[in-house]
Amino acid sequence: ASGTAITGPVQTTNNTINKRQVKLNFADVSKYYDGTATNTAIHPSVSSADAQVLRRDNSTLVSGTNLNGLMGITSRYGDGNTTPTFSANANAGNRTVEYAGISNALGGNYSVANKQYGTGTITRRRIDPSGFKVYKADGTVANATKVYDGNNRHTLAPGAYLTSSPPAPGNTGIVAKDYGKVTFALKSGTQGKFSSDAAGMHTTSHVSEAQYVAYDIVARTSDPTNNPLSNYTFGPSGGPTRNLEGVNNANPAHVTAQGSITPAKLQATTKTISKVYDGLAQHTDGNRNIKR
Repeated sequence: ASGTAITGPVQTTNNTINKRQVKLNFADVSKYYDGTATNTAIHPSVSSADAQVLRRDNSTLVSGTNLNGLMGITSRYGDGNTTPTFSANANAGNRTVEYAGISNALGGNYSVANKQYGTGTITRRRIDPSGFKVYKADGTVANATKVYDGNNRHTLAPGAYLTSSPPAPGNTGIVAKDYGKVTFALKSGTQGKFSSDAAGMHTTSHVSEAQYVAYDIVARTSDPTNNPLSNYTFGPSGGPTRNLEGVNNANPAHVTAQGSITPAKLQATTKTISKVYDGLAQHTDGNRNIKR
């Protein structure tokens, strides 16, 4: 109380200010499958009490209870929510998200665990039915072309396969890690058919009309152990999609690729003819009857 004398000894040395214990919270995050476990969406926050103290140290660091611009934190999607159990996992699905390198992010006045864990989702990447190409068994592009023969059928060469375009910006296409491991074959017992339209609905055998080849396809992988098919869906933008592993002989997908029919060569055979002069330029039977 005011005016009360302090009679005991006052220690003026060896006093300690302990570091403030702070727990960082991380918002749920998500990304489209890209073949990596890396998470770049790092959005930490703290309690209101901790935010108030942190704001005194660095007002630009704190916005409400959110922390901005923390340096040195790295993050990965995976499984397991403790340091001994966590392992990185780049595949689509609900995942634990590890945040590491935290201990020095707030400076020397604060104590925070170096690794903390949140949750996140890796969403399957979409493969679009457009943009397919045919490849030979050696991986080179195969031109889907034939000489006119009166029918609309196209047969793939032995060992040939189809695949979609490489990844495009956003959420479509096969990622580099899986390229060559995720491919497509014709449905058993089917052939491609030349078409005049990109949807493959108007089949044709005419040279002037054939611009595409329509195929009924099934998805396959050369890596069944890791099964990258489970990281993709199949379908058009804005339309219905399905899990890629469901594109099979029982439920094939319909795609088109570039194709063309070239004109067939015609060879004319002539023979020598003769007649007795009859005053006509035409070929006749000799009695002025024109032969055709």
